[in-house]
Amino acid sequence: MRSMGTTVAGAVMAIVLTSRTVSVAEAANPAEAAFRTCFIIGSGAALAGALVVLVIKRSAPESHVIETAEHAEYHA
Repeated sequence: MRSMGTTVAGAVMAIVLTSRTVSVAEAANPAEAAFRTCFIIGSGAALAGALVVLVIKRSAPESHVIETAEHAEYHA
């Protein structure tokens, strides 16, 4: 699942960076606004992930203590 997320994120960032370019010495380079847009998209994704984590209900931890006969005699 993580590899799908990083692949999609990389593709989206590539689209954003190549959609806004500036010509420098006959080479097309991403514009500053494209980098800002990428950071805004990344911040939004991080915020969405944090909200999902906060919304998910946590179950109460179960006690996994196994009493042995020796343990029961000691505490009796």
